[in-house]
Amino acid sequence: MTLKIFKSACRQILWLVFAVVVAFPANAATLRDVKHIVIILKENHTFDNYFGLFPGADGTTVGIHEHRLIPLARAPIIPPGDLPHRRADALRVWDNGMMDDFIYPSAYAQYSEHEIPTYWAYARAYVLADNFFTSVMGPSFPNHLFTIFGTSFGAVDNPRHSAGSTSGKWSWGCDAAPDVLVLMVDGSHSRPCWDGPTLIDEMDAAGVSWKYYGVTTPKSGYFWTEVDAIYHLRYGPDWSNVVPWRQFADDARSGALPAVSWVTTDALNSEHPPNDVRTGEATTASMIAAVQDGPDAASTVIFVSWDDYGGWYDHVPPPQVDATGYGLRVPLIIVSPFAKRGYVFHGESDFASFPKFIEEVFGLGPMGSRDANAGDLLGAFNFSP
Repeated sequence: MTLKIFKSACRQILWLVFAVVVAFPANAATLRDVKHIVIILKENHTFDNYFGLFPGADGTTVGIHEHRLIPLARAPIIPPGDLPHRRADALRVWDNGMMDDFIYPSAYAQYSEHEIPTYWAYARAYVLADNFFTSVMGPSFPNHLFTIFGTSFGAVDNPRHSAGSTSGKWSWGCDAAPDVLVLMVDGSHSRPCWDGPTLIDEMDAAGVSWKYYGVTTPKSGYFWTEVDAIYHLRYGPDWSNVVPWRQFADDARSGALPAVSWVTTDALNSEHPPNDVRTGEATTASMIAAVQDGPDAASTVIFVSWDDYGGWYDHVPPPQVDATGYGLRVPLIIVSPFAKRGYVFHGESDFASFPKFIEEVFGLGPMGSRDANAGDLLGAFNFSP
C-alpha cells in the first residue's frame, strides 16, 4: 500500500466515522437489540504502544528499565523485527508486577495519533478500553483460544516443534505435525488439540449462527485460526463455518453476517512486526466500513483488539487471577451504535469477556470459571435495563 492510497483511505474512513455517529446516535436500546457481534483480533501491540498518548486514558510516555526512567521513543511504522514475547519473556518483563525488565531498548516505543489516525478516530468517536488485558501471560496461541472458547485449555505458550523439525510450520492445532507440542501451565507439554464441549457447541445447540473468518489453509496466518485446536470442530461439519477472511467485507455489505464473527487475517494485514502498521490499520478500517455500509450496522457490536503484547512496553501490572494470567494490557476499541460516545472505559476485562458478552447477548450459560467471572463489558454501552 502506498502512502497516497493510505491517506485517501484514512480520509474516507474518518468521514464514515463521522457519518455513522450522526446517523446512529447513542440510543436506549436493550441488550437483546444486539443481533451481530464481530471480534476482530490483530497482532502484537500493547496499550501504551498504541494509545499511551490518548487523552483521558491510563497511558504513559515514560518506561522503567532496571529502576531507570526511559522516555518512550517514536515507534517505527514498519517495525524492524519481532520482539521476543513467549511465555518466559512475558514473565520476565512482568517481573512480579514491577514491569521493569523489558529486554530490548526498541520495546520502549509508542505510536501517536499521527501514525495510526484511523484507530484514534474510532477511539475518539466510540469507546476505548484502557484496563483490558490478555488472558494468558504469554503469546498468540493461548490468547486466541480465550477469545473463542473462554479458556486456553491450560496452554500458556505457542506450540513448538521438537528439535530439528521444520514440518507443518503453519499449523498450531489438530492438523499440526505429530511432533508439535505446547507448554501447559503445569509445566508439562501437550498436543495442541483438545476435544469436548465448547462455547461453539452451545451456540450451535441454541441456533446462534457463527463464522470464523481467517486463513483457511496451511500458510501465513493459519496458526491464528484456532478453531483448528478442537478436534470435532476441525474434522466435523462445523469446519464449513471457517471461511477466508476477505469474505467478511462481502458478507457485511450484503447483510450475510452471522450472529457471531471472529476475524483474523494473514500476517501482512495483521500488524504483526515487521509488517507495516498502516496496512493492518487500513484493513481493519475497511472491515468496519463494510459493516457500517451494510444493512446490519444498527444492530452490530464490533470489538477490535490485539492478541498479545508482542514485546512492547506497557506500564500497568496485569492482575493475576489464576496461574495462567492475566497477561499484559492491550487496546480494545468498541465500535457500535450502542456504544457510549467518546468514552474511555476503565472496567477491568480480558479476552474471556468476549465469550461472556456472547453468552449475555444470546442467553447462554458460561462454559467455565474464566468466562463466568470475566469482567463485564456492558459498562461501555448505553443499554437500558
